[in-house]
Amino acid sequence: MLLDTSHTQPRVDEHMFVIGDRDRWSEPLSTLAFEDPICYSHEAGLVPYSSATNFYANLTLEIHDSAPDPASDRGQADAIRETSIQVDSGEITVRDLNGLEYDAVTLPAEGRWNIRLIVHGREKAKEKSRTEYFFHGEEDWTIQLWPGE
Repeated sequence: MLLDTSHTQPRVDEHMFVIGDRDRWSEPLSTLAFEDPICYSHEAGLVPYSSATNFYANLTLEIHDSAPDPASDRGQADAIRETSIQVDSGEITVRDLNGLEYDAVTLPAEGRWNIRLIVHGREKAKEKSRTEYFFHGEEDWTIQLWPGE
């Protein structure tokens, strides 16, 4: 069951923004494994990798009490990734690379959380970034979180 939903538009710089444990949000940047063109993950958080830079992406955070139905991925996603993180603070924050916080969500419990990332609009954002800077939207990220083991 969906427990909470949050919407924000984090600034994307160098193709990235950060989602992670409030108290450890900068850790993912220090030890990222650049193995996936969609998302870099770390024990404390993750860094979605956008197709464009210098703009504001649409981001929806969904907190679920159990794994959401994969069919809820709403249409033809450009990419879907799953990972998990350890959230010791009980809060997830969304920040840009400079540390500016765009959103914070309190989770029902501390501990391990599973994450599914769903992204749409990568080509539209990439195309728009060729002629515009600091536009809003085009690339839509949905981050679904549910308790892990």
